[in-house]
Amino acid sequence: MKHQIGAWIALVALSTSACGVARNCPVAVDQKASFMAFPRKFPVTVTVDSRWSMDERQAIERAANTWNQMAEAVGKDAFFRLRYASVRDLGASEDVQGCNLPEGSESEFPVVRIAGTDSWSLMGFTVTTPAVTLRCHRGSQLTKQAIVVNVDLISEEQLESVFVHELGHSIGLDHSCQLDGDSPNFRTCEGLDLGHPYREAVRYPALRIAQPASKLGFGRNVSYSPGSREL
Repeated sequence: MKHQIGAWIALVALSTSACGVARNCPVAVDQKASFMAFPRKFPVTVTVDSRWSMDERQAIERAANTWNQMAEAVGKDAFFRLRYASVRDLGASEDVQGCNLPEGSESEFPVVRIAGTDSWSLMGFTVTTPAVTLRCHRGSQLTKQAIVVNVDLISEEQLESVFVHELGHSIGLDHSCQLDGDSPNFRTCEGLDLGHPYREAVRYPALRIAQPASKLGFGRNVSYSPGSREL
């Protein structure tokens, strides 16, 4: 996995430059459109929901540290600083997929713990999407975001991988390939060999629920979404 880690360190550097806006980046052509609106200043404050257990909090801390170490490796400021506080229960909201998130801004966002399928359905998600990074932006400017994770849809062993993946969305990185076909500068995941770098990358848009995932590796069956919405 060393080649994958090196490749994503390069993308980390690009995500904190004008690359994400200009789309004029020294990266593979089929990855250029995978950049989204990103925070203009780091570190971003991540408010960790007080409902997370101690083990779950530690998984979030390790995931944030993974990204911070990548930033350090390319001479950038840390991406994330964590704080612990009560956050709004988004499980009672029907409009979290729009730009009406009750909390969050460009510089601070919550990581919200959800349990149960009823509230998940109310939020507009299905059991095939166990975690979502909700992002609201005006053009290329990120205005607010939140990460929501349903712990009943993910095994405990996979949580850290999920947090690493979703935190990647929060700094403006979309998937390494897309599940719904090719588009200009963003290739489809269909037909990729099992050992293909885009399938091994942390940005791969699916997770195999039946087996624990490695910190930087995702499987096939359950998709994740950046849930981006523009003002």
